[in-house]
Amino acid sequence: MSEEKEDQDQQETEEHASKEEIMSGATEEDLRAEIRAKRDSEGKYRTERNELREQLKELQRFKSKVQSVFGEDEGEDPEKKIQQLQQENEELKKVRAIDTISKKYDGDTELLTALYRNSNFSNEKELEEAIKEKIESNPKYKNNSVSKIGSGDDSGKTDKKRKMTINDIIRKKAGL
Repeated sequence: MSEEKEDQDQQETEEHASKEEIMSGATEEDLRAEIRAKRDSEGKYRTERNELREQLKELQRFKSKVQSVFGEDEGEDPEKKIQQLQQENEELKKVRAIDTISKKYDGDTELLTALYRNSNFSNEKELEEAIKEKIESNPKYKNNSVSKIGSGDDSGKTDKKRKMTINDIIRKKAGL
């Protein structure tokens, strides 16, 4: 390694000596040509450096895309993600409990969910009592959807024949 350093020092000394020779007897045009040559060679390195920087940026973008596809975003803390998922799970459990309890007492599930979603009950029994009391005390919390449509006496058979329209005739001929 010391031999390499000596060779490098010797080359630098020779370059310095050759520069001094050029400077001492050089004209203004020679110096300008030397400066242009140095700028051109340095420009090549700058261009190469900028291209490498662009490639690095592209690789970093690609890496972040791959990580996001596999759910490994750098910015996300796993502990925070776990905590967030646990909170969402608790919220969904609460909504499900409200839904089942409101169906049990024939209540309007959407209205009761909106009412009790942000409430804090220590257990499901307290929530059930609150929903039951709310449904019994106010009829607007009852489910107003119609459970049966029609009278239930009709078996679907009718004795009346309907007059065929032109569309019915065309469908019959087409086999539809």
